[in-house]
Amino acid sequence: DTSNNVWSALVGGLSGVGSDGCRALGTDGTYLYVGGSFTGAGGVAHTANFARYNIIGNTWSSITTANAQCSAITVTTTDVYIGGSFTDISSVPNTAGIARYDIALSAWNALGTGINDSNNCTALATDAFLNLYVGGDYSIINGTNINRIAYYSTTNQTVVSLNPLLRNGVTYTIMTFKRKYSTILLCYNGTAWVIIQTNPYVLF
Repeated sequence: DTSNNVWSALVGGLSGVGSDGCRALGTDGTYLYVGGSFTGAGGVAHTANFARYNIIGNTWSSITTANAQCSAITVTTTDVYIGGSFTDISSVPNTAGIARYDIALSAWNALGTGINDSNNCTALATDAFLNLYVGGDYSIINGTNINRIAYYSTTNQTVVSLNPLLRNGVTYTIMTFKRKYSTILLCYNGTAWVIIQTNPYVLF
């Protein structure tokens, strides 16, 4: 609680926590989305590796079960994006490694054909232009040969590689900062932080 600087437990907590534990958090103001390597949350069924916690009501709920670790979460006003090493989300085709949850419709959707080799997405971020940045240890995303970091337009569903700018290395963390006509990315590739400036009006 930032108003009184007090920590408190989330009711029931996580169970069956693996070596990687909780790897990702995201919130829309009402719910906290929790991803990682665990078998359940708060004793609620179907909450393995990904669960949702009602911040006001202090209750856990399930919106899907990931069949492997969820390593990355980013939340917008309309969608929740998750990434990881899972091969399937809610039996929706092409959701290996990455998936989108439509908050209003309570429905999971694929992003193109997903991550097509190692299914290992380790970082996600969105910007003010509704673009999604996808980092990880992969070489094919949406059927395109792209290594480790991609720029995904959610409006026209196209993918552009940012790897030449990142200078290789697995992308573990992505942070975005808005400028007037562009986005500044800070990416951690395992050894150093790399600054990338993108301009959606140039790339698309």
